[in-house]
Amino acid sequence: MTDQQTHTGDDKAAAPTAPRWLRPALGVALLLNVAVLLFVQHYWHGDFPFQDEWGFVARLQQLPQLGVLHFLFDRYHTYYLPVLLSFWYLSYTLTHLDIEALRYTGALVSGGVALLLVGMLYRKAPRLDKPVWLLLLFAPFVVCSLNHYMVYYQSIESVVQPFLFGMVLTAFWAADHALQGRRALPWSALAVGAALIGVGIYAPGLSILPAIVGAQILIQRRLSLSSVLLALLGVLCIGFYVHAGHGLDHPQQGPGFAPGDLVQAVKMWFGLSGNALFSPHAGRLEIITYFLGAVLLAAQAVGLVTALRQPPERRKALFLPVALTLYNNLVILEIVTARLHVVESGLESSFTPRYSILALAGPVSVMFYLVMLGDLRGRLRRLGSAAFLAMALGTLAADAMIAILLPHYAAVLATVRAELLSLQGPPDAFQTSQMTLTPTMKPLVYPGRLYLQQEHLALYRNSESAPPADHK
Repeated sequence: MTDQQTHTGDDKAAAPTAPRWLRPALGVALLLNVAVLLFVQHYWHGDFPFQDEWGFVARLQQLPQLGVLHFLFDRYHTYYLPVLLSFWYLSYTLTHLDIEALRYTGALVSGGVALLLVGMLYRKAPRLDKPVWLLLLFAPFVVCSLNHYMVYYQSIESVVQPFLFGMVLTAFWAADHALQGRRALPWSALAVGAALIGVGIYAPGLSILPAIVGAQILIQRRLSLSSVLLALLGVLCIGFYVHAGHGLDHPQQGPGFAPGDLVQAVKMWFGLSGNALFSPHAGRLEIITYFLGAVLLAAQAVGLVTALRQPPERRKALFLPVALTLYNNLVILEIVTARLHVVESGLESSFTPRYSILALAGPVSVMFYLVMLGDLRGRLRRLGSAAFLAMALGTLAADAMIAILLPHYAAVLATVRAELLSLQGPPDAFQTSQMTLTPTMKPLVYPGRLYLQQEHLALYRNSESAPPADHK
């Protein structure tokens, strides 16, 4: 395949012709995923604050004293989350803290991010043969997979985590345009803006600018003014984040560096990668997660090496998968660093399904490699087919398991909601375990519940219970 034949879809004159049925089929796939997500939210009926959400409710209580501006720029516990807290403030003002409405919004955000991904893949495809059709149709299922059930466990997470991945795609899409020489300044400004929004959501947003810089250097094989400026800005963002929120600063819980700790870190690397497609509900199924992670990491490594061995122009065209590869591994490194601490009970090394949507850059980067590297032959083609099959089976397994367990989770959450409504004092040990409250959140539950009742928010519109007189 020649360089002239390996365009990226931006050259409209030579763009590949799509079959007539492809766009309607993509629309059906997107609508199907959104419909399933909305159904799950309705069936789940988890219309109450949970875990960290009590802390956000506590912040809302302080709005009259603090003021909105202070609220936007104040840190939350050990994290700097002005964008996330802004979502909570908007949810309070626009939906009166209707948590189920928040989850519906999260489903729509996931659908929008899936649409963005499909559009980017479509424009970057040098050909539209059957393998590419399958990848395009599969893309919405990767983003919207019900594997991300922990995202919907906390309503605000269902909005901000897909939104963060949308900011990642937007920043890389804009940086790609700037690298190709198309109005570099405005596209670079858009990339920086999306990256800064990501920083205000979660610590993984700090990896956006470093991934862009790393991809630029690997592709251009030199330092440029743009990469130097973006690198400096990325360092400033990390420094400000640590200063404002101490989200990366835990001196009392240093990462472990013993051989056993490093083995656990490697397991987490595989686990978090595989967890982007499959969330195990039983220990015996974790081997599937590790297997998927190993396949994805191997495919990423082969794709990255293959991309960097291309001629300069082809290498330049492959910016998106290279940047996504770097971002995925930087995010996993950040999560491993944050989670791998020596604590009193021993080594905390469990990988959490809640972070799976932040590791979506792994499978998405593999999809871009499969779409854009059109000259794969022999073993590379077989590896690509195996990676695609692993992603498809992992997504199918996650959706199937959620479908099986959905009635159970709906019943459990109904029980927890009843416990919450009947709470007449600080939560006891059983209620704490039912609501999976952390020590930090536990003192906030009862005051937050009274606040919800007194404000007549959506959660308690139909509640007949009233706060005790001695607590008013």
